[in-house]
Amino acid sequence: MNLMKLILNKFSFGKLKTINTNSNYISMIQKTNFHSKSKLLPNCNQVNNKKYESKFSKRNFYSNFRVKFSELNDSESSSSTKSKSSKTLIEQSNDYSTLALSYYKLDKFTEAVKNHKIALDLNPKNVKSLLQMGFIHSKLKNNSEAIDYFKKFLELVPYDYIARNRLVDLLITQNKYDEALIHSQKELEFAPIQFRSECLNNMATIFKNLGKINEAINCYNKAIKIDPKNEANLTFYNSLALLHEEQGDLSEAINTYKKAIELFPLNSNVKLHLAGLLESVGRSEEVTNLIKSVINTETDIAILHEGFFNLGYRSFLRNNFSGAETYFLKAIEYNPNNTICRMILLEILLTNNNLNDIENQYKKIVELFPKITRFHLVKLCRQVSQTTKINLRLTTEYFLKLELEANPKNEEAIKILEELNQKIN
Repeated sequence: MNLMKLILNKFSFGKLKTINTNSNYISMIQKTNFHSKSKLLPNCNQVNNKKYESKFSKRNFYSNFRVKFSELNDSESSSSTKSKSSKTLIEQSNDYSTLALSYYKLDKFTEAVKNHKIALDLNPKNVKSLLQMGFIHSKLKNNSEAIDYFKKFLELVPYDYIARNRLVDLLITQNKYDEALIHSQKELEFAPIQFRSECLNNMATIFKNLGKINEAINCYNKAIKIDPKNEANLTFYNSLALLHEEQGDLSEAINTYKKAIELFPLNSNVKLHLAGLLESVGRSEEVTNLIKSVINTETDIAILHEGFFNLGYRSFLRNNFSGAETYFLKAIEYNPNNTICRMILLEILLTNNNLNDIENQYKKIVELFPKITRFHLVKLCRQVSQTTKINLRLTTEYFLKLELEANPKNEEAIKILEELNQKIN
């Protein structure tokens, strides 16, 4: 007991090296670096209390102290091993899922897929990995794999409307409209009100592809009613008007565009779409007024180009070549690089059989296609004559003669000219 008191009275263990007592005990004490505030041992006053006497008898004190010291010494070295061994399969799966997400953010999709697969091997119901695998395969255009993962995810989390929306998009791209419709209806069930317009838009697309036009029209009308003054809904107005037009109900299509213009009077897109529809039914005066309105207010060149291109194309389809030429030239003014626009305009110019105007046509074509040769024009003339069933002999002959003046030895041009002369005779 004297030894015990001595130790506790001189609790700074560094001083105990001079004490001659049990060598094993002293050796153990010397190896420690604990100071007097150590929580492993009670303070001196506590030792004098009776309730501590038996607990801190010499033998018990030694054994207690050795155990505590051993545990503390091993705690750092064994903490990582303990944590690893004690982790469940679910926790390990989550770790791999987190690692995979880090790879995904770095655009390292191969590593991301590899780690997600490990995560799913450990826990097939790891919803984070199932969802991420859906998005990764979707990004990589592996649509079938993406669909499978989204389905597995939605079996576990049926209320996730964003994942279901992506699944619907993928099913539409694979023309699986019946299945897409089922998921689209579930999507609408769980989606918040601000997202329902998009759900209805998907549903309308599905119905349209299933040939159920009336159901598609109902979906667009419902989408518009959710937030009629939201300019983002102009897409629905355009789609709705086009459906009415496809159904042959031009009056309803025109009224739909006019409703949109009433709500959004500054939107040029709607005005140009309406102008195109009015052009197709020959209401030229209204078209002119709408175009003037657009040119006076719109500054976006891309919108102006698209609008005039659509007007030109509608005019071309109803054989109003004069109007089409005017609109296409305007479209080229806003976007000189539109090859389709130029080619249609070239066809329009080549269909004119007025001999007096052939030279003017030629000048216009050269302006549109600075690198074109006369011989190329001859070939184009022949193509146009085959597709439009219009006799382009005079125009072809004119260009052939120009070509032979410049290149008298062009054998193919000579051959074509001879064919034309034979037909005349």
